[in-house]
Amino acid sequence: MPLVESFLEGPLPVQFPSGHVSGNVNVVLEGKEPITYTGTARVEEGTVVAEGLPEPVQDLQGDVRFKDRVIGFENVTARLGELTAKAGGDLDLDQGYDFKGQVNAFTVAQISELFAVESPVAAAGTFLANVTMTGPLAKPVLTTELLSQDTVTLDQVPFSDLRAEFVLKAPKLEIASFQAIPQDGGSITGNGVFTFGEPGQLSLSLAGDRLPGDAIGRLYGLPETLVLGPVFAEAEVSGPVEQLTGNLRWRAPSGTYPAQGTVALANNTLRFTDTFVQVAGGTVAGQGSLTLADRRWESTVRATGLRLDQLGAGVAGTVNGEGQFAGVLDNSGLRSIQGQGVAQAALAGGVVNTRASLIQGQWTADVQSNDLQMAAFSPNLQGTGRGQFRLSGTTDDLSLAGVRGQGQLVLSDGLATAAPLAPQLAAVQEPLTADLAWNGRTVVVQQASTAGLRANGTITPLLSGPAAPGIANLDLNLSGDDFNLAALPIPNQVIPVAGTGDFSGRLLGSPSTLAFDGTANLNGLALGELAFASPLTGPVRYSRPNGLLVDLRETHQRPEGDRIYVSSREADRDLVFLV
Repeated sequence: MPLVESFLEGPLPVQFPSGHVSGNVNVVLEGKEPITYTGTARVEEGTVVAEGLPEPVQDLQGDVRFKDRVIGFENVTARLGELTAKAGGDLDLDQGYDFKGQVNAFTVAQISELFAVESPVAAAGTFLANVTMTGPLAKPVLTTELLSQDTVTLDQVPFSDLRAEFVLKAPKLEIASFQAIPQDGGSITGNGVFTFGEPGQLSLSLAGDRLPGDAIGRLYGLPETLVLGPVFAEAEVSGPVEQLTGNLRWRAPSGTYPAQGTVALANNTLRFTDTFVQVAGGTVAGQGSLTLADRRWESTVRATGLRLDQLGAGVAGTVNGEGQFAGVLDNSGLRSIQGQGVAQAALAGGVVNTRASLIQGQWTADVQSNDLQMAAFSPNLQGTGRGQFRLSGTTDDLSLAGVRGQGQLVLSDGLATAAPLAPQLAAVQEPLTADLAWNGRTVVVQQASTAGLRANGTITPLLSGPAAPGIANLDLNLSGDDFNLAALPIPNQVIPVAGTGDFSGRLLGSPSTLAFDGTANLNGLALGELAFASPLTGPVRYSRPNGLLVDLRETHQRPEGDRIYVSSREADRDLVFLV
């Protein structure tokens, strides 16, 4: 080739500084006529230097055919770093280049090492490249078609197909087209330009169409219950490869909660701004950052005007809150997140304040409520409620079974809270205080008291099935001192009841199989004008199928002493009543 170049007006942009050539070539010089060549040659151990390549092409070998002004190359093979290739074609000294070749299978890691460029995100995959070289001698055009050969992974996202077309017009590499197909659907397309230099500069435009938000989100810990739906995005990236800057706008219009946002790239850090999610008639806004080097992220989230009825709370009201979170993008999911937040819910004429924290997979929440109007939960209730609870659990189990809690509940009207259902209860309008705990299965009533009544035991809720929510089982120890008998919720009461009572017993079973076994002691009992001896004492029992048994007797055991005896079975009209 140096011999050929000596007869050209200028040097070729592709240089052959070394190699061994053997063959027979005739050179014809006829006055001012263009020089022509005839013959064949064999090239061994050749070296090629071309602008835009990071190092010389080595181990060039192949056959060369000379005919007039055309030099043909056949069965040419060469190596660039760890990359190997084969090629062939013609070099027309008047018309220019017409070469075709193929770079054998290579990996992303090999390309990164060859060009000394570190990708801003982890990348893996195997590719082939089809290469053509055309154009005039002084300005060759190198076109490369890049084709993936297996699954390509960018960060954690798998792609079933990735292809691109590059056109090298030194000193620029035009990215004529780019297409990536995620394994779960959708596509990313784009184009751009890379300008060689120190450092090289990249300008890239990308568009994402119907990207699989759910599948990609699950890779980064998105809960199964949350649906993103297809995601659309547009991005512009520019700058040195190792210090890229850019902006991305995205939207997920058909998810569980429609969302949109903006992401900015600078200093190898992604910054999330203007992120808005439509949730339950309100909005959740967020901002944060992700450092690409160590994959650490942080964010601030603010919720405004979320409607409780649209969140399934069964009561009208709104929630506002704010939280700060941080973590690492890895396979540990929620366990790598730590954060804290506060929220305030305005409902039922009162407020519920919550302060929560999360660290190393453990979460706690302190909840305090004040002045909640019970009528907002049911028209058959009255008075107000307040309470404070501490809840805790792990991110490994976010169901009710994984929650533990303890706290105190206060009802301002006590038993009279249900006075709209049983007007007699208005006579015992005294606050009810209860210390409660939740162990993942049952509500533990450590103590509850009001108007001389006391209770402790367990209440097992019914959380699934057609009858849910409800009560699956009760196991309560009940006792009372000086309870006002006028407050007994006797339906359709036509005779006034007076007096006080002491009692103790155990209430056990489901609502359909409830049983009570205890004793009662009545003092000053009077039914209208009929007064009884005092006290009357005896057992009180109820169960299915045994029905009700009440046998209260005067304690002095006079032969003709006062007695109240009631016995009934579940069968109709099976009632014995003795006074």
